[in-house]
Amino acid sequence: MVFPARTESYRLFDCRLGRVKIAKAGNSGLSKFQDVDRAKSDSLTSYDVIIPCDAPIAFCQDGVSGIADSGEYVVLHGNSAYEISSSKSLLHWLVTIPVSDLRTRIALADEHLGKRFDQNRNMARIMRGMIGTIARTFSKDAP
Repeated sequence: MVFPARTESYRLFDCRLGRVKIAKAGNSGLSKFQDVDRAKSDSLTSYDVIIPCDAPIAFCQDGVSGIADSGEYVVLHGNSAYEISSSKSLLHWLVTIPVSDLRTRIALADEHLGKRFDQNRNMARIMRGMIGTIARTFSKDAP
C-alpha cells in the first residue's frame, strides 16, 4: 500500500497558538502514515490528537489499534510512527500538543494514548466544536 506524503496540500487549515498546532487535514487518499523521519525531526516531543470530521478513522501505533468514530478522538504519540485510515473519509482535525504541556493538565496523560477507555462523547463534541471555532476565528488572521 502506498501512503500519501504529508504535504501542504494535505492540510486544509493550519494554525499555531503558542506551542499548540491546529490543522484540518485530509486528502483524496484514504490512509496516511506518520513516518518516523518526520516524527524525529520535530524538536518537541508531542501528542497528536486526531478528531474525525465525517467518518470513523482507524488508527494503529505501537501494536495498539482501534477506531475513533465521528464525534470521538484518539490521542497518539506524535514522535512515533502511526497509521490512520478510513473507508469513507480521512478528513480530520489534528491538534499537536507538546507532551510537557498536556502532562501539566492531565494526570497520567499517557493513559489516554490509543483510546484505551470509553470517552465522554459530550466532552468530545465540545472539544471538536471548540477546535472548529478556533479555526473559524483565525482562518484569515493568525493570532
